[in-house]
Order: sequence, then C-alpha cells, then structure tokens
Amino acid sequence: MSPESALAISLARGPLVGTFLGLILYGVTCLQAFFYFQTYEDDRKGLKITVCPLPVVWNSERTYAN
Repeated sequence: MSPESALAISLARGPLVGTFLGLILYGVTCLQAFFYFQTYEDDRKGLKITVCPLPVVWNSERTYAN
C-alpha cells in the first residue's frame, strides 16, 4: 500500500466512525419516540403535539447535514 492511499484511508476513518455513531444515536432517538407513542397512548394531546415534531426535526437535521 502506498503512503498516499494509507493517508487517505486514515483521513476517511474519522468521518466514517462519526457517521456510524451518529446514525446509531439517531436510531435510538427514533426508537424512543416510537416506544413513547406506543406505550403512553393516554397522554394528553398537548404533550403528544409537543413530542411529535421532534422526530421530524431530527430527520430534517440529519437529511440536510449531509
């Protein structure tokens, strides 16, 4: 392996690991929102309306970050 390709692999490893960790955390937060809506069906509508936009905001942030 040439030094240039080793440097390219080394430089690409950081963003790759960061992206994977970010995607894992994004999946955890989406799963938490899903479990909330499945578990607490009897919560007030005002609370659900407060929680509902959060996954939408997370999704748009993740979409436009790339």
